[in-house]
Amino acid sequence: MDKTQRGKLILKTVPAGEVEKKVVMLLLKFSKGASADTLTEKIRNTPYELSNDIEAQKAVMFIEAFQKCGATAVFIPHVTAKPTVEKFTPVKKQPDFSFGSPSTDKAAPPPIRVKPEKNGVRRLTMTLVIILLLLSFGYLTWQLWPILGVKIQELVAHLKQLF
Repeated sequence: MDKTQRGKLILKTVPAGEVEKKVVMLLLKFSKGASADTLTEKIRNTPYELSNDIEAQKAVMFIEAFQKCGATAVFIPHVTAKPTVEKFTPVKKQPDFSFGSPSTDKAAPPPIRVKPEKNGVRRLTMTLVIILLLLSFGYLTWQLWPILGVKIQELVAHLKQLF
């Protein structure tokens, strides 16, 4: 599993004027399909969340670039919740010295397996493949009907002669 820390990158303050223009130019380099006007409007309404899921190393590079321009940005790491640990007190088990079959009074129940949710993509793919096969078979039959029709008529006539 990936061990890199991820989090949010938030643009805190951007002074108006030349700094604002520098920040907009910097963001235009990295944003896809954004215009200068929309970025300027978003920057004026700080704090502005630039990324919801960014690696810490990339966020540090962006923060340094914003500091060079004169703006301030903050990286907030995602908090991973640790599972709660239940207290477990071990119970001493008395040794069983009987020579008979082992007791099955307290047999442990089998573990419960949870089936993963089906997303339906496989079912949809199979349905589309079957539809395409049926359409292909129909098209092939339509194209070969002059040949197949004669053969079917001959087969029917032959079967009528047998009965």
